[in-house]
Amino acid sequence: MPVLFSCATYQRKLSAYYQQVDAGHYERADALLSRNSYMQRDRNQLLYFMEKGKLFHLRGLYDSSNLYLNKADALIEEKRKSAGDVVLGASVNPMLQTYLGEDHERFLVHYYKALNYLQLGNIDGARVEARRIQLSEDALNDKTRKENKYQQDAFALILQGLIYETTGEVNNAFISYRNAVDLYLKNGGNYYGVSLPEQLKQDLIRTAHASGFTDEATRYAKATNPKPDSIQNPAGGWLVLFIESGAAPAKEEIRFSITQGVNGFYFIGTDGIRQDVFIDANRWNDYQLSQIRNTTVAIPYYQARSYHTPTLSISANGRNYRAEDVENLNALCARLMQERMGKEIANALIRQLVKKLAERGSEAVATAAAQKSDTKKDGTKKTDAEKRKDAENAEAIGAAVGLLVNMVNSATEKADTRNWQSLPAFIQYVRIPLQAGTNTISLSAGNQQRTVTVQGNGGIQLQNWIVRGR
Repeated sequence: MPVLFSCATYQRKLSAYYQQVDAGHYERADALLSRNSYMQRDRNQLLYFMEKGKLFHLRGLYDSSNLYLNKADALIEEKRKSAGDVVLGASVNPMLQTYLGEDHERFLVHYYKALNYLQLGNIDGARVEARRIQLSEDALNDKTRKENKYQQDAFALILQGLIYETTGEVNNAFISYRNAVDLYLKNGGNYYGVSLPEQLKQDLIRTAHASGFTDEATRYAKATNPKPDSIQNPAGGWLVLFIESGAAPAKEEIRFSITQGVNGFYFIGTDGIRQDVFIDANRWNDYQLSQIRNTTVAIPYYQARSYHTPTLSISANGRNYRAEDVENLNALCARLMQERMGKEIANALIRQLVKKLAERGSEAVATAAAQKSDTKKDGTKKTDAEKRKDAENAEAIGAAVGLLVNMVNSATEKADTRNWQSLPAFIQYVRIPLQAGTNTISLSAGNQQRTVTVQGNGGIQLQNWIVRGR
């Protein structure tokens, strides 16, 4: 019964692997991932490649990391979705479909690839990722096309600007920073759980001046009111450090009872408020819709994982620095699920409709097949009592088949709970001025400490630090 076996949540299937990742046992985690038969299936290839890419990044094996992240990137570009995927998702269980990735996961593939390239000294590779970010932004914008929805990713734009600064393309960096700031300003200074970073304000105004856009610099200084930038052009350049902490929220499943009223379908949410569900009535007739007057559907939601926030300390060359939030996946993922809640429920409702019709169809076919002839084997006609008995038996067989199909349908009604869970919950960043020559950066988060040695070369260098545990 392979269909039933696939019904456990993704979190349960990969729990041992993620425990090893959280503990920092990356080689053990890699061995578990490689042996996990569920992750070897074609439909889960994207998740397998993303997890592999992240693991090799954590191990400092940047070439291998990009080998897998490039495979993930290629699958995302391919957007492989067969007719079989559509049928399985609409009629059985969306976890049987090919996983195509969440929009924010696609941006984070670019993030890790860019960091890998920079660690390898491959500036051209990092520049390509900056351009790929723009293509991903454009694709997301085309896909959404609605206000008050996730149309662009501010963190990706900030990263894009930093990469362009690294490659010496200051004008492009200015455009990226400006696009990011515009997103924040359009959303009242807070975008998916992150307030407009002070560093971003300063980077925008500095690159505007460097690009000769004095009017733009003045306009955005007035609009964002940045704190004075006390450090200008340090001799050794800058280290931009990303600090990753916590574990990305896991997708879990929640069930809703859907009811058909006079004006369509609706459900009562966990907040007690009635929510209408849109379903295209032109696709289904009254009889079909009557089959699902009351039904239960399963949809995914993001469950934030507990995390004890350690005190973060960053010091370099006798000065202390404070990191700012730049990505909050707990807030982002929760909002993304809210935005598409109606679509998830409508898809689940259609799935139930198809199952109900299959149930009724199976019952009718079984009843017809069990209905015996009106003539006995000796050629004589059956009596009315014998005919009634045959009809009762056929009806019972049809009902039994319908019940069996109903049980299978109920057992397979599951939400798609797959997501890239080795991602962090939070990303912060800090820009540290460097002296020419050797710089020693001291980092601590709770009982975890790290020392980073950076050669100040006059340019901008990007690195990340992963704070383990929760």
